[in-house]
Amino acid sequence: MLVATAFQKDGRLDEADEIYGKLLELAPDHPGVRHYAGVLAHQRGESDHGVALIEQSLALQPDQADCYSNLGIIFKAQGKVEEAVAAYERAIALNPTHAGAYCNLGVLLSAQGKPTEAEAAYRSACRLDPTRSDVYQNLGILLHRQQRTREAAECFCRVTTLTPQHPEERR
Repeated sequence: MLVATAFQKDGRLDEADEIYGKLLELAPDHPGVRHYAGVLAHQRGESDHGVALIEQSLALQPDQADCYSNLGIIFKAQGKVEEAVAAYERAIALNPTHAGAYCNLGVLLSAQGKPTEAEAAYRSACRLDPTRSDVYQNLGILLHRQQRTREAAECFCRVTTLTPQHPEERR
């Protein structure tokens, strides 16, 4: 499975798909294979199939926070906001240290016009993983919209600290 996920990360989706197919033939009840094959299906534009594979993975092993987080990503891409929120909340319930789920939940809550809840989700993500510039960026935007300029500026400064510019971008 490591080779398939490496291919997947490198964008070699056809090769990853071939390996997942063989793995599913050999170990059809392996939750990890079903999970990552589901993520791959979504990457290939087959989101409904991806959801089905991830749900099968969860039926085999229901305590997988990463599965719920990835379901949230797919549901969000499909415009199924309530399902995405529920998936992120389930991921967090299973793993209260899942910074990615908190960040993604914050994005959805902000888009739903729930700034207080979004801020709480972003701050949880910042506390859990203070190296994620995307979380500080999102929090800064949220605070700026609320005219909390000083706090927003602190977030944006943190972003620049976490993502130094390349020399060719410093002009």
